[in-house]
Parts: sequence; structure tokens; C-alpha cells
Amino acid sequence: MNQVTHPALHLEGVHKRFGGTHAVRDVELSLRHGRIHALLGENGAGKSTLVNMMSGMIEPDEGTIMVDGRPARFRTPADAQREGIRTVHQELELAPTLTVAENVLMGQLPRRFGIVDSAKAMRQAGAVLSELGAGIDPEAIVGSLPLAEQQLVEIARGLAARPKVLFLDEPTAALTPPEADGLLERLRGLAAQGVAILYISHHLEEVLAVADDVTVLRDGAVVLATEVSDTDRPSIVRAMLGADPLGSQARPAPAAGKGTSVFEVQDLRSGRSLGGVSFRVAAGEIVGFFGLAGSGHETIADCLYGSEEHTAGHATFCGEPLPASPIEARQRGIGYVPADRKGAGLALGLSVRDNILLANWSRLARAGIRRQGMETERAARLASRHAVKAGSLEAQVSSLSGGNQQKVVLARQFSGGETPRALLLSEPTRGVDIGAKAEIHRLMGEYVDAGGTCLVTSSDAEEVAALCDRVYVLSRGRILTQLDSNALTASDLTAAAL
Repeated sequence: MNQVTHPALHLEGVHKRFGGTHAVRDVELSLRHGRIHALLGENGAGKSTLVNMMSGMIEPDEGTIMVDGRPARFRTPADAQREGIRTVHQELELAPTLTVAENVLMGQLPRRFGIVDSAKAMRQAGAVLSELGAGIDPEAIVGSLPLAEQQLVEIARGLAARPKVLFLDEPTAALTPPEADGLLERLRGLAAQGVAILYISHHLEEVLAVADDVTVLRDGAVVLATEVSDTDRPSIVRAMLGADPLGSQARPAPAAGKGTSVFEVQDLRSGRSLGGVSFRVAAGEIVGFFGLAGSGHETIADCLYGSEEHTAGHATFCGEPLPASPIEARQRGIGYVPADRKGAGLALGLSVRDNILLANWSRLARAGIRRQGMETERAARLASRHAVKAGSLEAQVSSLSGGNQQKVVLARQFSGGETPRALLLSEPTRGVDIGAKAEIHRLMGEYVDAGGTCLVTSSDAEEVAALCDRVYVLSRGRILTQLDSNALTASDLTAAAL
């Protein structure tokens, strides 16, 4: 067998500019057969631009791309695909009305006498899904599947083409910890077969566990390129940020339950999601509700906010019955940041300013007429306080990075002029880079230190362990245990949830 000496894909001296923005600067990157290469950096560091050049979405302004030692030029994604390069994007690109098999084999469905051979398609798609360890029915309609299973279908489509080079962008974002662990194990097996894998993730524990090599981008340039075995988490974080992250100092934990009671919940039930949960949340603490997907932790914030009806139990907010609707919740001082910021948290076609003030236009108006000057001043103040990075308040919020979009949603909770009495945050930093995550954590800490109450529901064990004063662990709609922050680890939480 001839030994492979050339990288599967090699970039040298690559540049890309968009107007006055130098998005990628003189980047060199080598993806080698049989190795997993992590590409890291904050949102806006140039990762997406680099991947788009390697996958044929855009062409570099300068530099060379080599495939197995041969010069290559990708004018279209089809050019890259002909070289065996496949990309699995973070944003799902599935056809929701088609079957799982049709999505997995899109563009390469088997045919017999010119007609799609459905039986063979089901077998082929089922085989790929089995390789992933995904027990998904190939005949199911994709739009009927939960988000985690749709993510696995997206990954299966990338694997179905038997790629030589595979790009994965945040592939575990919607997966439970066991599903994520299973995927990482299968990626190791894929690399062992000679595939070169580029892995993009904000979860550094995954990178350190699965990757052989790591490249860090900052402001479009390579600031760290090494083998994972020769570096560590603090070094990677410093490379990404150019400094130690904000909010790295732990906030002193309050004495649990010693503050004024804010939420009192007894035997709360909601359909099949919650089977009777009881807890207390006091002022001045961050309390987490952790569980694997479908454990019921996702429903708690919706019940407290009035967006989902609880069918049994007794619950109060500041001594009064829970709000009956989100409108009443906001009026009573409850803020809510949903897990799906794009679908439920933002009006993507509106500006940053309008999104910050979205819930309070009427309160800022006089005689029904909006006052642009007052709105701009308040939005600017809130954007500054919440470290929102945007070229202009008039920029569409869809143009911002995920972290800055999340900070816009958080800033909105304070746009009524009064500090909320409680904040409910669901998956507060999902899909957010390390710098933005640290800023959001800092803002949450400042809020509760000033007497606020913060309730976090999340399936991110590492975040919950680092952030919360107390954590309730759920499974199948019930609380299994309560863990205090002292020496709490992500492993403790996952073990408890399992």
C-alpha cells in the first residue's frame, strides 16, 4: 500500500475581503487523511468564510488550495463535491416534507429503469443511520422528527456520499450528551478509515476529547496551530480571545434558600412533560434545571412564564399565583429568553434597535406616536450595557453573530425601564462563542448580585456546573436530585441525569 504523504486538503496564503473587511488573512491550513482537525475562534473570526472557500461557496481573493497535492479551484459547491468534500452545516438544510431516506440520499437516490428504487433507498439510508447509531425510521417524514434527530439526518447525508474530506459545523449543538458521545466515537472510526475531518465547535471539552490537531483563528488570521496533545484549554481560550475571558472569576455562592422567596412550586404538572416537580427559588441566586433532551426541564420556564399551562400543582411568583400569559408575566416583572432565539426570540427582519425595544414600543410612545430620539437613546444605552457588538443600531439583527443576537434578546428584558424581578433563561448560550458566553455569564452574575433572581434551564452540563448556585436534575418529568455548586462538575450532572 502506498503511504499517503500529501494532505487531503491544504490551504496556503489564503485571503478573502468583503469591501473594507479583511475576513481571512494569509491563512495556512492542512487537513490530513485519518485525522480530526478542530477549527476554533469566536463568531466573526473567519471560520465560516474559510469553510465557504474550501467547500466552493465563495472563491478566495488570493492563495492556493491543494487536494491530495494537486492544485484545485472551487468555483461552485459541485466542484468541491467532485473532489470528495462534503459539508454539514450548523443550520439544517433539510427538505422537511420528504422522507428521511430521500434527505439522506438527496442527489444520489438509487434508480431502477429510470424510477427511484424506494426499497433500495430505504436500505441504503438505514445502513448509514445505523453507522451513526441513530435509530431513525428511513420512511419517516423529516419535518415530524425532533430537532436532535433532524441533526443526525443532516450528518447522515454528509456521510452517505462517502467523503474524503468532511466539514462538521457544530454537529452536537442539538444532541443530548449520550448522542454527542456516540457521534464523537463514530467520527474517530471514520477518521481511522482515512477520512480527513474538519470539526468546528464551541464545546472545548469535545475538541480536546476528539481532535488530533487544532487551528485557532482571531480576526481572520491563524493565532494558534498545533497538535491537541501539545496544548490545553486555557491556552486555546487565550488564543481565541487574546486574553483571559471576562467573568472568569467565580461569583460567591449565596446561602441556598436564605433570600426572599420568589418562586414557590409544589407538585407542578404539565401534560406528559412534567410529572410533579417541587422547588423553591430565592432572590439573589442562579438556579439551574438540568436534564437530557425530553427530561422535562425545557417545560419549566414555559410554565413559570405563562406560555404553557400547568395542569396540576400549586405555584406562586412573589406570593401570588403564576402569570396566566406571557403578557401578564412581563407586566409582573418576569423576563424570558427562549432557547430558539431565531424562531422565538428575534424579529430577524428588524433592526437591532427595534429588537431591543420590541416589547415596549407602546410604553415609549406619546399619544400613540413613536419617539425615535428616545428609542434610539434607550436602545444605545442597553446595547452598551449588554456589550452588543453591532456596526449600527439600524443594522438588521440577522447580520449579528449568534452571541450578539442573544445579548440583544437579553437586553430587551430591561427595555421597559425597570429591572425585572426574575429572569427565565432557556439554553442561554447555545451556539454562542466563548467570549460572548463569558459576557452573558457576567451579566447574569451582576443581575443576581443586585438582588435579581435567575432561573436557567439547560442541557449543557458544563455551563450549568460553572454558572449555577444550585441545580435540580430532571429525568422523565421528575426531579431526581438537587446538587449544590460546591465542587459540582459536568460529569456529576450527567451521571445524575443518566
